[in-house]
Amino acid sequence: LVSAILILCFPFYSIGIMAWYTPTYLEYLPKPYLQGLCWFANAKPSVPDYYSVLGVSPDADMKTIKKVFREQAIELHPDKVGDDEEKLARFHAIQQASDALTKGRAEYDKSIENQELNEMVPRCYAFLVMMGYWLLHSLIDWNDVESMRDSHKDSLRNHVMRDGPVDYRAIGLHDEEKGKELLKQYCEPEDIELPFLSGKNDDILEMRRLLETTG
Repeated sequence: LVSAILILCFPFYSIGIMAWYTPTYLEYLPKPYLQGLCWFANAKPSVPDYYSVLGVSPDADMKTIKKVFREQAIELHPDKVGDDEEKLARFHAIQQASDALTKGRAEYDKSIENQELNEMVPRCYAFLVMMGYWLLHSLIDWNDVESMRDSHKDSLRNHVMRDGPVDYRAIGLHDEEKGKELLKQYCEPEDIELPFLSGKNDDILEMRRLLETTG
């Protein structure tokens, strides 16, 4: 399960690692790849496409941009459209687009140069941190489980070595006296495999399997 999660999330935390250690290499990531990640992460570019708002090409010169804005502004001016909310909203949108493209076009073009990367890097940073915390807690939990398993095995070993009550027939030892000695011999080494005690019938079957394996 952990391996599957790591493989599935690799594109995201790999960008986080690249942004952290080798940010210059981010420029070489293919745009379609970043667009796919944005779609998967539901990360839509936050900078409006003012060229589309005005209906001009990104290569349009300043004269063309001003001309297109002027033509639309005449058609959508509040004095002409009155209380038409849709056209008023459109007027304000083209006015905002015109301001961005005529007063600060260089800064705007730079901001949309790689929107997908600008959107993904902060998210991948956060994802990398969360993934690190998740792996850390997973390791801690795994260590706790292993410690608990060792504790249960030690309890089982001590129970057997101190002649605690055992259902020898249930684990396949029909002669109680011989079974007691055989079970002690098996449980005595500290590195021997012992079942995890959870109170289920599977524990008994596991113990029988281990004893049958050792003869």
